[in-house]
Amino acid sequence: MVKNTLVYLLISMLPDGHQMIAQSYWPDGQRAAICLTYDDGFDNHLDIVANQLDSFGIKGTFFVPGHTSCLKDRINDWRKVAESGHELGNHTLFHPCDWSSIGVGRPYGHGDLSQYSFEQLMMELETANTLLKAVDGKDKRTFAYTCGQFHVENFDFSDSLCQLFSAARAAGQIPENMTGFNVYKTSSWCVPEHSTAEKLISFAKEAREKGPLPFICFTVLAENQDSGGLTWNHQST
Repeated sequence: MVKNTLVYLLISMLPDGHQMIAQSYWPDGQRAAICLTYDDGFDNHLDIVANQLDSFGIKGTFFVPGHTSCLKDRINDWRKVAESGHELGNHTLFHPCDWSSIGVGRPYGHGDLSQYSFEQLMMELETANTLLKAVDGKDKRTFAYTCGQFHVENFDFSDSLCQLFSAARAAGQIPENMTGFNVYKTSSWCVPEHSTAEKLISFAKEAREKGPLPFICFTVLAENQDSGGLTWNHQST
């Protein structure tokens, strides 16, 4: 079983090259769509999640840090995931966070965002893009802020991402409307551990009813790579 699962519910716009979006749109009269993304590049994302998504005809985004051993050891498997239609999203090289601000000790091999310069961070993001391009051959991708943090040297670097990414996932509450929506600070909701499928479906329905929201993304981070099995409860919303 998955020992520690972190689920984000993400409300996002389709990236169209514009940072601020005042009006929402979804084709064919649809009110919302479900998009799933997965953080930190675990073996069970390759062994279980990608296969399950494919079996339902669903494509997701996998935010894979460059330093993860799963990427180093299984590049060909990640390439196959990308070739099957999933996105490999940028999640930096060393997953830097300001660990002291969240009361967590810095994990081995991870960067400390509080010690980064702006130039160092930008170089890391560009290098991570180059690494991922070597895997999937793609020039365009999205980004997920590590630990939901977008400040370096007390500077909000989100406005500097438009040349690198089509959108970026942050944290925060679901917006009541899309006026002034910023695709480089896409809101996300952290669902408590061990939440049921029924709770997530209920939340998706609530989000859909709030207004012109183009799509909803669930992001799952599974810390236990030795999952004996992940079972998705698929139900139409």
